[in-house]
Amino acid sequence: MTRWGCRFFGNNMPIAIITIGKTHSGKSTFAKKLAAQIPGMVILEADSVALFMQEHFPELHMMDRIQNGNSGSLSIKFQIFQILLKNCLAFNQNIILANSNLSERVRGEVIGEVKKYPYMTVGIFFNFPEELLLERVKTSGRDKRVLTTSKSFEEVVINQREWLQVPDPAKFDFFFELKSPDEIPETIRAIEGIYSGMK
Repeated sequence: MTRWGCRFFGNNMPIAIITIGKTHSGKSTFAKKLAAQIPGMVILEADSVALFMQEHFPELHMMDRIQNGNSGSLSIKFQIFQILLKNCLAFNQNIILANSNLSERVRGEVIGEVKKYPYMTVGIFFNFPEELLLERVKTSGRDKRVLTTSKSFEEVVINQREWLQVPDPAKFDFFFELKSPDEIPETIRAIEGIYSGMK
């Protein structure tokens, strides 16, 4: 685990944790483990929004998938996600944004929105070997209904080679780069320590 950041913050400042990583790198599992340790933590994931849309508004979800593949406009899924994010920020909730956040543009938009409020930002870069991710895909029980343009999670992993832009640690108040799943417990403890120091 590599760590950047040593800034000081006022008491009771909420925290926004932004994950960066390809599919099956363990972002959701990490988020659940961390949320169990920090009170009032809300996990926001675009995939959860997609599954909700598919279950309750299947026609709208299908239309959104088609439009998302044929235009550069923001999908309904991400518009809903943004509404959830803005409301969490307005109510000073601790947040984990457990999306892939692979591109600099997407991360910049998220950080820009978060920084409109008095939040501390923490970036977590899951920089795991592609071989590990492809191996996980083989045994994954993850719901394939979240897929949009790709036909399989293996295809997603391969496509994400081009989508990933390495994050700049300077864009975050604190930043952690993980190169092995074994570093996850240590990282969670470190974030707990940062958060506890703000209380």
